[in-house]
Amino acid sequence: MALFAAVGLLLALNVKGIADRFNDVMATMTFGLLDAYQTGVYRVVGAGLALLGGIGVAVEIAVGLS
Repeated sequence: MALFAAVGLLLALNVKGIADRFNDVMATMTFGLLDAYQTGVYRVVGAGLALLGGIGVAVEIAVGLS
């Protein structure tokens, strides 16, 4: 879960243009099927991933402490 949160934060905050590079990689690896998506879509997906990862980490900590 912490990995999901970290990757999501990197995409959401667009650290060093990582969302732009991820957009290029996805367009190349899917043979142009995801070429129409803008960088903002990946940033929103990254924010959701960070949110779910953060919730997962909080649950793991709460269960571990009880």
